[in-house]
Amino acid sequence: SRMTDAESSPKERRVKVYQLNEGGQWDDKGTGHVILNPVAEENTFFMVVRCEDTDQMLLEHKVMRDIDYGRQGDTIITWCQENNPDLALSFQEAGGCTDVWNRIVAIIGTQDQESSAAMQMDIQLP
Repeated sequence: SRMTDAESSPKERRVKVYQLNEGGQWDDKGTGHVILNPVAEENTFFMVVRCEDTDQMLLEHKVMRDIDYGRQGDTIITWCQENNPDLALSFQEAGGCTDVWNRIVAIIGTQDQESSAAMQMDIQLP
């Protein structure tokens, strides 16, 4: 069988979006493909995820240096932003996670703190 939409939406970029609720649990917000939209004049990019079922916008996040990003295991990227709930992207494929993580690190630089808050979260997504 020929792969049809695999070329247009590679599974490496397929993600689940999770949001930390007030009870400290991770809520599954939906599944989609993460698209990186460059913001050339600011040397950064937006991560955009639309739900593959409803086409609803699940995530529109601008990567910024003052946000605390962390990588959990091979497939999860988390970040904490002041006055916003913590978010996590759980990638279907480790390769996609590595690719996006490397692009984030290229923008924010390697973080100075030895262990950021995000890194210390022992995250376990359902």
